[in-house]
Amino acid sequence: MNQPLHHFMYYRILLCCLLLGFPARNSISAQESELLKPWVIPETDEHGPILFGILLPPSYEDHSQAFPVIYYMHGMNQYYLAPRAQWIASFFIEQFTEEQFPECIMVFIDGGEGWWMDHYDGDPMLETEIVNYLIPHVDQNFRTLPSKRLTMGYSMGGNGAVFFYTKHPELFSAAISLDGGIVTYDDYLYRTGGRADIISDEDYFFEYGSPYGWVKRNREALINKADTSILLTAG
Repeated sequence: MNQPLHHFMYYRILLCCLLLGFPARNSISAQESELLKPWVIPETDEHGPILFGILLPPSYEDHSQAFPVIYYMHGMNQYYLAPRAQWIASFFIEQFTEEQFPECIMVFIDGGEGWWMDHYDGDPMLETEIVNYLIPHVDQNFRTLPSKRLTMGYSMGGNGAVFFYTKHPELFSAAISLDGGIVTYDDYLYRTGGRADIISDEDYFFEYGSPYGWVKRNREALINKADTSILLTAG
């Protein structure tokens, strides 16, 4: 089979499994729950504590190889160590073990209800914390391949994944949006009740929380990236 087509079909199967598998698993075993390790970057004068979960591939301790990194952004009313995140960790470990998917490091970020952006009121500053502190911390403490850094998110996190990729094409080589909430400003107001602490007005929304404007601004950079890839799924 043509290699690019093979990979494309596999990603389609992978994404469908992720989407369709969630409702079927209401609980996880004790063994699965240990896969995703909680991690914290201590609070400093520049930022509060940054929480995330880390999933290392099975062969990580066996050699000195560096690995691609997927940054996973959860959906609304979720958190970084929720059962859904644990299930995703279990799914990927199974694929790694069966050699159905190339091994990688996965980082499950704690985004709260922050819409994966810097809040207008300054608390939290999610984009700033992820770009300026989390990514450098992961690169310094784990064997990563910065040229193979991906974003992936579900629902609200799907919007975040595409937003980060389109605003920071120099940092990420691909984005995967699972049933992503890539919404208009009116949709945002409806979904959040118009929380002014997150977004003050429509201009702030498109500047700091939506990929729409950044696709246009970074059009040339995105087009010229040899590895540009955005996968969108809707369930």
